[in-house]
Amino acid sequence: MRRIGFVLTPGFHVMSFAALPVFEYASKEIGEPVYDLHLLSETGGLMGSSIGVSVVTEPFPHGFRYAVFLPWHRTVDAGPDRILAPGP
Repeated sequence: MRRIGFVLTPGFHVMSFAALPVFEYASKEIGEPVYDLHLLSETGGLMGSSIGVSVVTEPFPHGFRYAVFLPWHRTVDAGPDRILAPGP
């Protein structure tokens, strides 16, 4: 199963979730789970969106082996150093 990390930052746009059903439907078409989706943030816990809705995130793991998506957010200059730093 392929792990997909969807990295959220404070004030993320809820519209970013529009990408998630692609992975759900791919698994349905194949007939078995193909993707393991994870909502991630630098520290884990509740992450507030631009409209005030919060979602629970997992802490971004060190040495991750994920395909990672970083939804664009106009108020985030670069993102958490821990997430954007190149690996060893």
